Amino acid sequence: MPTILPGLKKLKERRAHAKELRGQSNELHRCYQDMKAVDDRYNKPQTYHVDQFTHTNGDADKLQTLRGTIPQEIEIRPSSDSSARP
Repeated sequence: MPTILPGLKKLKERRAHAKELRGQSNELHRCYQDMKAVDDRYNKPQTYHVDQFTHTNGDADKLQTLRGTIPQEIEIRPSSDSSARP
């Protein structure tokens, strides 16, 4: 019985360390998501990837039906209306 106690103590230490690492990982993930949201809000990405639509909106079923009709990447360009120039 006395030989089991050090093993149990190490197991408890490893579990506590793993729990701490999971907490840090979750915190880093939340920080990354916040930074990405701010970046997307203020920098307005020039290309919109279809796969990002699935992750942000969760409309995977609707996207699956549209996947064959739209290109994989849609480029956003400002309109070049020549009549608006002075």
